[in-house]
Amino acid sequence: MKKLFSIVVAVLFAGSMFAEDAVLTPGANSQDATVNGIDGVKCGTSSKAGSLTAKVGVGTNKVVLYAAAWKGVNGSSISISAPEGVTVSPASLNLTADDGISNNSPFTLNGDAEDFKFELELEGVNDEVELTISGSKRFVVWGVTYEAGAVTDPIISASNIDFGKKIIGEEETSWEGELVLNVVGKNLEGEIEITPSDNINVEPGVLPAEGGTLKLTVTAFPGDFSENIILKSGETTKEVVISGTVIQKKVVPGVDIEMSTEGGEKAYDALVNEVAGIKLGTSSAGGSFILKVPQGATKLHLFAAAWKGSTDVTLSLEAPEGVKLNDESNAIELALLADDGISGNSPFTLQGDEIEFLFDIEVSGAAADFDLNISCAARCAVWGAKQEGGATTLLDNSAVEFKAVKMIQNGQVIIVRDGVRYNMIGQVVE
Repeated sequence: MKKLFSIVVAVLFAGSMFAEDAVLTPGANSQDATVNGIDGVKCGTSSKAGSLTAKVGVGTNKVVLYAAAWKGVNGSSISISAPEGVTVSPASLNLTADDGISNNSPFTLNGDAEDFKFELELEGVNDEVELTISGSKRFVVWGVTYEAGAVTDPIISASNIDFGKKIIGEEETSWEGELVLNVVGKNLEGEIEITPSDNINVEPGVLPAEGGTLKLTVTAFPGDFSENIILKSGETTKEVVISGTVIQKKVVPGVDIEMSTEGGEKAYDALVNEVAGIKLGTSSAGGSFILKVPQGATKLHLFAAAWKGSTDVTLSLEAPEGVKLNDESNAIELALLADDGISGNSPFTLQGDEIEFLFDIEVSGAAADFDLNISCAARCAVWGAKQEGGATTLLDNSAVEFKAVKMIQNGQVIIVRDGVRYNMIGQVVE
């Protein structure tokens, strides 16, 4: 009986503080991984540093994690940082390498997992927080859990929301979207009142003391958006920031030119900001494609950006002899800016302002349709090609010798056939 009593007491004591899994998010140069079948993150590459974040809950006072350095990498360390007001001890950890941490996930340790275990003590965690774990050399973190002690002070807990980048069309004036905000109240004396900003509608307007779910309807205009919601119960307040960026597609004059990978090298169909384009090159080689430019074109517009992290990248454009680009020669080079959104696989979403990646090119001497060779020695993306002044040649199904001409006049697409002018829906235009 005494032994049974001891077991019950031990279980009750252990149950007073239980571990929960932290939410892990890979950072720069990092990716999800498993070690001995347990979820984690592999951070860094052979030449680049890496990081991850671990989200822990309200009242967290202890974090347990496992971490190992890459095979053969000895003497490395990782640092742990927290938001202002939260302390972490220790703030850095010296890692041991393991031969099983090599190549690609899944990893299987050669050593004992307990040799890679670390414990952190935290103070001041009055809300959900994200710990940032980073290192200058490759490492793997896995099995991150946290323990939360009793919270006695009144607390309103809710995380800021970043809705990212939203793209709207040329005719749209704003982006409207619905977001969900989870609110937790502890030790509050009364209901939680919500005061939104001008461009955020909140339902409901009041939550019970234990919290609940809020439905947010956000109206955001082109540019950076950042507005606050104030949650209050008695003297306890919490400010929640709703932020993001709205990008409006650039209004570019002219007629779209079909962008095709046919005849190109290391050229792949892609979307950038939801506009058709081409990704050129790979990690080890550049690429090229041919843009079909119609007779009579006087100006070209196109967008182009270098790969994330690239420097000194140029896009080469070469037309046939007799055609001049920017009144210079038949060949020109465009200096490209890199953008963090041009990375990974299509579709791509620019992190910068699209206008920064627009090129306007004067064309002269286009007496006939011509091929414009576009190439880049490094990875890049080209999209949204348009032309002004040119005529597109069409073939009549009943008579191959017949030619119709499509052109832009007074901002309207006009098709001329046998001397008669038609609009796009076939109506005769006087």
